[in-house]
Amino acid sequence: MQRNQEHNLINVMWQPIEDAARYVVKLYRYVNTENRRKVYFLKDYEVDRNVHFLSINDLIVNGHIIVV
Repeated sequence: MQRNQEHNLINVMWQPIEDAARYVVKLYRYVNTENRRKVYFLKDYEVDRNVHFLSINDLIVNGHIIVV
């Protein structure tokens, strides 16, 4: 995962899986404060089986978890 602070952009790349019909990239937000440690689901992104890359724009804060 690569993060560009200037444009609030995350680029996600992964190795292809043979016979995959599509990929689902899940975006979560991790909050770790003195009173709270929690993971919040934000969004699913569907990606075509022939694409192994996703750019996510306009993320305002740090602390994201991405699962493919």
